[in-house]
Amino acid sequence: MLFRSLKQPSTVSTYVVQRGDTLNSIAAQPTVYNDAKKWTLLYENNRDALDNPMAIYPGQVLKVIPEN
Repeated sequence: MLFRSLKQPSTVSTYVVQRGDTLNSIAAQPTVYNDAKKWTLLYENNRDALDNPMAIYPGQVLKVIPEN
């Protein structure tokens, strides 16, 4: 008999970049990762939209994927 692990699907949310935001400041928000050091998660999960982690613009929509 084959058993599969049934894992709850991750809930992906989004964040709209505001004027003055950085990936660090976004990651530090309690509704995102609550830790500025986790800015790399935002960058890696949004590589399709971000060529440079230092260049984000107001109005950009970033995916916020929960940590595993």
